Parts: sequence; C-alpha cells; structure tokens
Amino acid sequence: MNLASSRSHCIFTISIEARKSDSEKVRRSKLHLVDLAGSERVAKTNSSGVILQQARYINSSLFYLEMVIVALYEKATKGRSHIPYRNSMMTSALRDSLG
Repeated sequence: MNLASSRSHCIFTISIEARKSDSEKVRRSKLHLVDLAGSERVAKTNSSGVILQQARYINSSLFYLEMVIVALYEKATKGRSHIPYRNSMMTSALRDSLG
C-alpha cells in the first residue's frame, strides 16, 4: 500500500471472468494474495522519525484487521450488526472477501 517503502502491506488481486461460448451466464472470481507486514515492537527497536511513523501505520492497520475479524465472529455468534471495514484502506479493499 506504500509505494516508497518495503515496510508495508501488499495486496495483489486477480479478477477472472469466464463465460461459455453458448451461454449468457458470466462467472466472476476474485483471488487476493495478501502479504502483511509484521507487527512492529517500537519499544524494542527504539524507532524514530519515518520508521516510527511506518511502524504506527503497520500496527494500526493490523489492529483494524483484527477488529474486523472479531466483528465478523460476533456477527455470526452474537448477532452484531456493524462491521468496521472503513477504518483502514486494507480492510476496505478486502471487504468483499472477508465477509
């Protein structure tokens, strides 16, 4: 998601559409290949400046992904209605595949 840094998440999406020659029915598939940056332990690495800012973005987006996964579980088990997809760009991009 960050073109200037290798310390970021990467989402590669493959979209496929197929139709038999004798049919009007179109089948659509989407495959997301996701490479998540690792959680950063700021206190242990003594990060500062740009690296600290990148670590904050990485940690917050991983936290938001966790929030969405927990909310989806609660929706299935406890009837929760709201899923916070819009908290991060990553969860927004993966919304149709997460649930």
